[in-house]
Amino acid sequence: MNTPDQISKPTRLRSLSVEDMPNCSVSDRLVLELVTDEETDLNQLSSIVEENPSLAALVIGLANSAYFSAPNPIHSVSDAIIKVLGMRMVRSIILSVILGKTLDLSKCPNFSVTDYWTDALAIGRFSQLLTARSEFSRSISPEQVYLCGLLCHFGQLVLIHHYPREMNELIDVCDQDADAFIAAQEEILGVTESQAGGLMGRRWLLPEEVVMTMQHCFDTNYRGEHWHVSQLVGAVGRMVMALRRGEEATKLPENIELILRKPSSQCRLEELKELREEFKLVANHLVALG
Repeated sequence: MNTPDQISKPTRLRSLSVEDMPNCSVSDRLVLELVTDEETDLNQLSSIVEENPSLAALVIGLANSAYFSAPNPIHSVSDAIIKVLGMRMVRSIILSVILGKTLDLSKCPNFSVTDYWTDALAIGRFSQLLTARSEFSRSISPEQVYLCGLLCHFGQLVLIHHYPREMNELIDVCDQDADAFIAAQEEILGVTESQAGGLMGRRWLLPEEVVMTMQHCFDTNYRGEHWHVSQLVGAVGRMVMALRRGEEATKLPENIELILRKPSSQCRLEELKELREEFKLVANHLVALG
């Protein structure tokens, strides 16, 4: 196994810019415009999902997962939206699918797309739950926090798209240690997934709180714009990474307890492990859309 200092730097290394971020097809752009238009109604959103069988299966599967606690089985897209997920969350899922389709991840065999989306769904949902169950929901909607969590590590996909060989080796070395992984990206590539995520967010005109979370969720010292949601999502992301190492968090960082105005003992942290297991099946549907 290589160590980070044994991984060769890419030839002709240059800084990434917004212009390097991939764009989507014309048809996906039209879907994106509908999805991000607040005037789009339930029937239009349902039609968008139903036109793609895999996307419909994902939405219905997610609605039927244990952690959304639907009182009865969900069999239709419209019921999934109305009774369980809500329009904001379904918009977030469609956005993630469209974003993911613009990137080539096939040249990085050490990267598991299923594990990535399992973690992303778990981070998004648990961050949303922590917000909804706390006074933090007075400052930001839980649905906004969900999108921040869902896309917080998206910059990693951008780096894999641009530097597949180097990222393949870095993943083999240190992808379960967030600090080491980011430091190695900076050293080897000259750019981190945080920076790449911010560029992608700006290219796609994502909400500012999402862009700030993509850029700063790894930085525990960040106190700039939208720092509360960035810190919350970052903390949940670290908990998920600990689960991947076979560890289980029993306490949130003190600053997160202050953001939530709630002690860790009241945050049901044990749910995160079960949530991640539940979303493995859902992630398989999401991968099928790639």
